[in-house]
Amino acid sequence: MSWRALLVIASTVSTTRACVPRCRFDGADPPDCVVYGQLGDGELIAFHRASQDCLDQFSIKDQAVDKDQLEIMFPNADGTGGRPSAFVSWLRFDGGAVVESQKASFPQIFVEVGGKMVLRDAVALDGVQGGNEINCDPASACWQAFKLWLGDRGADEMADVGRTLWARMASSRELEQALVRVRLCSDGDPAAVCAPLAAQVADLTVQRPDKACSAFGLGPGSRDLPDCAPGGNGTNATDAAAGRAVVSSAATVCVAAVALL
Repeated sequence: MSWRALLVIASTVSTTRACVPRCRFDGADPPDCVVYGQLGDGELIAFHRASQDCLDQFSIKDQAVDKDQLEIMFPNADGTGGRPSAFVSWLRFDGGAVVESQKASFPQIFVEVGGKMVLRDAVALDGVQGGNEINCDPASACWQAFKLWLGDRGADEMADVGRTLWARMASSRELEQALVRVRLCSDGDPAAVCAPLAAQVADLTVQRPDKACSAFGLGPGSRDLPDCAPGGNGTNATDAAAGRAVVSSAATVCVAAVALL
């Protein structure tokens, strides 16, 4: 018997579930949150979230910023509570495209030279040393001034950076989930570490044989996503007034409604 047949049989048990929130990838998601996608027809599907073990099984990793580092710099996805010292150290001693793009967002501190963002020769920051110009030789003087400014007059800019980096993290996590659904469709789950998502994908391949595996990588597009807060009493059925959606844990697609399989 094929792996798909076994998974489809195993997925026929249906139970009723309370409200299940969608994954926001903000460091505070419950383990059973759902990831919305579609198969190219615009009908939303609430997919189970693949575990890290599942992603590792297929060597899937798309990470703009190291998650642990991000949580040290910005413990909250809304950018509040940021730690200027950790952020400045990251900019100073790390590298890569993300670091360069963040430096470019502070033109009063950095300037492009030879394709790289470097400290200016001197900086003047409101609220730091009376707003007087600070010589960046030694460089540590300007890094220190930058840190002080971020913790005071530059707090709004600091929060903006936090929100931007968390948004990039969420985008990376969404992509990982899309990629693993494609692999489960094409390769199956040989190590059996991707349940219950593997059963959901297997069931869909049987119900929708016209869909290529690449369709499992599609996100929700511009659709408004149903949602309910963690611990809520709502359902995951599309409800324009309440902003919620209906989720069933049956491993079958609920036509005309969003389904959690």
